[in-house]
Amino acid sequence: KPKDLLSIARALGLNPDYLETGEGERLAAEDWPAAKVRRIHQRLSAGRGHAVYYDASESWLAFQPTFLKKMGVSEKSAAIFDVSGQSMVPELHDGSVVLINMNVRNDTIIDGKHYAFILDDECLVKTLYKLKDGSIKAVSQNPDKETYPDITLDGKQKFELLGMVLWEGRTI
Repeated sequence: KPKDLLSIARALGLNPDYLETGEGERLAAEDWPAAKVRRIHQRLSAGRGHAVYYDASESWLAFQPTFLKKMGVSEKSAAIFDVSGQSMVPELHDGSVVLINMNVRNDTIIDGKHYAFILDDECLVKTLYKLKDGSIKAVSQNPDKETYPDITLDGKQKFELLGMVLWEGRTI
């Protein structure tokens, strides 16, 4: 069998014979190699903020372990959040889900990357930049700065970094 066919079959979770001929056993979904990534039932506001709450119901999304490795996150450190609002358009979209690496600290912030964080009592997602004076600038990607102003985090607010956004999934 061609090497490409084997790769495609593996990626689709199919038996290569099934893919080539349509006959034989198709690999069952429960046999797919998958990593369970927990889904946090908290919306990240890409807008004016959402109050922080905790929903104890458990759910998860499945990802290929090789995908998580490529993204640089372990199954244990990964989490899925929902995005709500327009402040991060065109980068992140209302109604999408984002994969977050929760194994980050304030001193590991990379300028220009998107991060999920709690500011006072609101969950937000913004692009963060470290400023020379030690403060952090949280930038909305939406060009309408009157509606979606940038925020300077100067240490006077309660700030808790949740994680760095690695991937967005959405319908188009």
